[in-house]
Amino acid sequence: MFKVSFCFLSCCERFFFANHLPFLNFSLIFVSPKQFYYYYMKKLLLSLWVLSLTTFVFASEHTAFSPDKRLHLTVRDDGGQPTYTLNYDGLEVIKPSKLGLKADYGDFTQGMKIVEATEKAVQTVYDMTRTKRAHVDQKATMLTLKLVNDKGYPLQITFYIANNDVAYRYTLLPVKDENPRCAVIYGETSSFNFPRRNAHFYDATNTTYVGMATH
Repeated sequence: MFKVSFCFLSCCERFFFANHLPFLNFSLIFVSPKQFYYYYMKKLLLSLWVLSLTTFVFASEHTAFSPDKRLHLTVRDDGGQPTYTLNYDGLEVIKPSKLGLKADYGDFTQGMKIVEATEKAVQTVYDMTRTKRAHVDQKATMLTLKLVNDKGYPLQITFYIANNDVAYRYTLLPVKDENPRCAVIYGETSSFNFPRRNAHFYDATNTTYVGMATH
């Protein structure tokens, strides 16, 4: 026995019902709950599957925050070019800036893809007697990304995000079956792209312009 359901169906859906359930008409759609359930569950599962594929292909963004959650780092690999941005309290302080380097055995500036990401909280404690601060106790977030170029050669980028500063470094990982013990760095695309609103301060007595401060 069928229950009567009033449904708004697209042309494709009406075509489906007309071919699979020929006893239906287009004014009142007589659909059993079981048939309705299976039909739309198939559509839902198909949509989720397509969405998962899309996420897998385009999932190229990784984010990390400072311990106080005010600094926000975002790293992407759009178009094979790794970049990073930095926000503080929602305000952009570093616009999309390039990452990468060129070595004698591989190019790590293009054709790059993030394949692995790990994040952990770290705490650094040390004492020094010849600095402005004798005792340092700093908490930070460490984001480690593994990227590979179009040849499958790996590059690791590690970000250190504290409450007031951010640093990063490159690590050339061993290449499978080759394992180079040394590498020659030809150049890098590392950059700091500051917004135009930033103000730069120089010491008037410093004619070499060393020690520029940015606010």
